[in-house]
Amino acid sequence: MQDSNPNSSIETKVLGRFRSLPIQLQKQVLDFIEALWLWWDTQRQKSESSNAQILTNDCSPSFLELTEEFAGCLEGGPPDLSTNKAYLEKLGME
Repeated sequence: MQDSNPNSSIETKVLGRFRSLPIQLQKQVLDFIEALWLWWDTQRQKSESSNAQILTNDCSPSFLELTEEFAGCLEGGPPDLSTNKAYLEKLGME
């Protein structure tokens, strides 16, 4: 009979693989899980506080405020879109 909880099969598979690892690798997996948990908890708290702030503000938050956590997450692009002079010329802004 198959378990109706899909998470239990994931848990069983993870625990089975984890138990077959040497103790040193088990410690590394635990360290990774702890780091992942801290990251997730931080993101969750940011989201909850952001949502609470949105609900308590009299005015709507700006796009910048809503997307602030994503600022700087891309690498290799221009720091500011205004650095593309050819594009701005097409818009008549130069």
